Amino acid sequence: MIDLKTVRTDVVGSLLRPQTLKDARVAFDEGRIDGAAFRAAEDAAVTAAVRLQESAGLDVISDSEMRRLNFQDSFGAAVEGYDAKRSTLKVYESRVEGSAPLQRWDIAQMHDVGTAVSHRRPAKARLTLARNVPLEEYQNVSQLAARPVKVSLIGPDRITQRFDYQASSAVYRELDDFVADVVAIERAIVDSLVKAGCRYIHIDAPGFTAYVDEPSLAQMRARGEDPQRKLQRSLKAEAAVVSDLPQSVATGIHLCRGNQRSMWHREGAYDAIAERLFNALPHDRFLLEYDSPRAGSFAPLRG
Repeated sequence: MIDLKTVRTDVVGSLLRPQTLKDARVAFDEGRIDGAAFRAAEDAAVTAAVRLQESAGLDVISDSEMRRLNFQDSFGAAVEGYDAKRSTLKVYESRVEGSAPLQRWDIAQMHDVGTAVSHRRPAKARLTLARNVPLEEYQNVSQLAARPVKVSLIGPDRITQRFDYQASSAVYRELDDFVADVVAIERAIVDSLVKAGCRYIHIDAPGFTAYVDEPSLAQMRARGEDPQRKLQRSLKAEAAVVSDLPQSVATGIHLCRGNQRSMWHREGAYDAIAERLFNALPHDRFLLEYDSPRAGSFAPLRG
């Protein structure tokens, strides 16, 4: 059995979606094909992604998030309680139309009414797990793959950053109450994956780079938030999602700076958060960006 805690080949996020799947998504969004036809297109894309990763000799593979409109759908599309609505592929792609290389992404574009987590939305009721999206994805791809399969979940920090708590006081009097519900739901998803046989849980946590990005820190302070308190709350929540899992289960966390096509929305080295991040989180591996003008050097990895 492969020791997933020590493998060195890892697909960090999604693979590029084939044009056939994108065309099918648009046709489905516009009502030109039904759900069955769209699922067939998804099935074909997942199968092709699995075969590609296996042919490359990767030790662990994923479904490459082919079934997600957005990588944050692991939570946003799985829960009920947000004041949010369904989005479309055209809406997502329009957010980067006309972009230029190395252009900073205007985060204000992500605050429009849209899907939960991908947009900053309030709650209209306490969150509940309505559809276990990651479990459905794992059950499908594990039947296709000859090698161990990983599943990615968006982490509590990003979920909390993309929650409009100021407009949710009638539902959640304290932000800590919201975070507690998020952790409970995410842990239930993780436990269901482990029970189903998944041995690698991958957490996407792009929000942590907000704590080293000056414009993001300024936005937090403008909302009356204490960035250091938020960071501490998030570290505790992230750890709770994956702590005390069976020894056979590996976990990893991915931190990025919001890359989309040529655009990005954060910058800054890990130095300011490295000690707290690496010591507080129980992950087997950290999947990080390094050695670039936006990400800084390898210095935070010093012994």
